[in-house]
Amino acid sequence: MPWQYDGNLSKIEWSVRYLGIATVKGWFQEVEVSLDLDAENPLDWKTSISVAASSIYTGYQQLDDHLRHADFLDAEHHPMIEFKSRKVEALPDGKAASPGDKYPGVVAWEPRCEHLRISGDLTLHGVTKPAELDTWYFGQATDVRGRTRRAFSAKTMVRRSDFNIYLPPQVDPARIVAGEEVTLDMEVIVTKVEA
Repeated sequence: MPWQYDGNLSKIEWSVRYLGIATVKGWFQEVEVSLDLDAENPLDWKTSISVAASSIYTGYQQLDDHLRHADFLDAEHHPMIEFKSRKVEALPDGKAASPGDKYPGVVAWEPRCEHLRISGDLTLHGVTKPAELDTWYFGQATDVRGRTRRAFSAKTMVRRSDFNIYLPPQVDPARIVAGEEVTLDMEVIVTKVEA
């Protein structure tokens, strides 16, 4: 049974330290996710994620344009950011995130709290590197309209230098005001598509 990414309810956000005293955040507005969640065992699941680099958004047009520029994402020459999974592994629960409470409009509820590592390849700015998503799977629920959904949270960190983004000698080191590490947080909701 196929599952469809819900772009209205899901979000991929990024954050980076700024000036060493603040954090700047934004998100990507154009995301496509392909999911193979048919296997009973989550360790057999697969995913691929495609993000339009030009869809980066902070709400501040001047910053958005700069981030799309050749100094950073170079969206003109590298229009897509892509992740393809290779392997899913179970991780210890540790501080388990809670799936929450069952609400009155939920007619079928199968909460889970599984900690997973999704390993794959991330292509960004024309460079492909291994990447890992620290992921929580919270289970599935069906609402009164008969829509069955699954929910995930995932997080990873990328270093700008690993992807040749905004580095000397292309950039004067005195102009660098943003941190080296960029955190990506993903809240993903998928809907079961009936045949």
